[in-house]
Amino acid sequence: MRKYGKGKLKLVLELFPRLITTVNDLSRISAGETFLAQRELLGGKPVVYPHNGIGKIAKELANYLEKNGGKIFLGKKVDKIIIENGVAKGIKVRNEEIPYDLIISTLPIQHIFTIANKEEFPDDWAEYVKNLKPTGSLVAYHALNDLDKKLLNKSFVFIERNVDFEGNDVVGMIDFKMHWMTNLAPKGKYIIQSYVICSPEEAKSKRKMEELAEILDKNLEKLLPNKKIEWNVYASIWHLDGVAKTIDCIKPNVATPVQDLYIAGDCVASKGVGMNCAIDSSRLIMEEVKKQYGVE
Repeated sequence: MRKYGKGKLKLVLELFPRLITTVNDLSRISAGETFLAQRELLGGKPVVYPHNGIGKIAKELANYLEKNGGKIFLGKKVDKIIIENGVAKGIKVRNEEIPYDLIISTLPIQHIFTIANKEEFPDDWAEYVKNLKPTGSLVAYHALNDLDKKLLNKSFVFIERNVDFEGNDVVGMIDFKMHWMTNLAPKGKYIIQSYVICSPEEAKSKRKMEELAEILDKNLEKLLPNKKIEWNVYASIWHLDGVAKTIDCIKPNVATPVQDLYIAGDCVASKGVGMNCAIDSSRLIMEEVKKQYGVE
């Protein structure tokens, strides 16, 4: 950034790495990950919502699973992953033990030992995953009855400099893609989704969240001067990404040291961040399983 960061390019180099990793401290962000994410986004848009919302994806996946003989059990809490001699054998739900050929956990990896016996894992791996750091943010939703059509389907980013947060600057995004025409809001309504990046520790501080809310509202006012907000909701999130993609926080592989136990989600070393990372983790698990069973 010192060498090439001049004019608008400097601003891009300040904004883009923070937005894709949801980390404000530039010294912790990998240049390689930044360039990889930039390549993935070429020709695309930074924020895209499917028609009818993200829930539509879950419904389609559920339909596909059930059509192919799979079963979905709702309201069933997994109390324990059964591990014998270093191999995952099944799960325990209440008093019932159910055998499976392999187990895929979507828990944030730092919490895997709430359902798996820590003693079944190598000490160094257990200590490593326990100390992996997530990312945080303040997320907000603002509802409107009317919106300037020039803003429709656009996203705006901002940077607030020299503030008392990790990295000294905070970056955020204000998005105008949630509205009634995409079935993401009631008829004739518009919902603005916004977020401001922070650390997990900052996300747990009420005072820090109030500061971020003020920063967000100030930038929103620039886009919506004198607009009447029907309602708004602010949420503090300290597990935005399950594991931060930074140079000091290396994500683990999808395969755990326990045979037939895998981790899916945005906690593992797959491509991208957030949902992209989670989706790509399923591809990596498939490759690992095919390799294990000798399937081409």
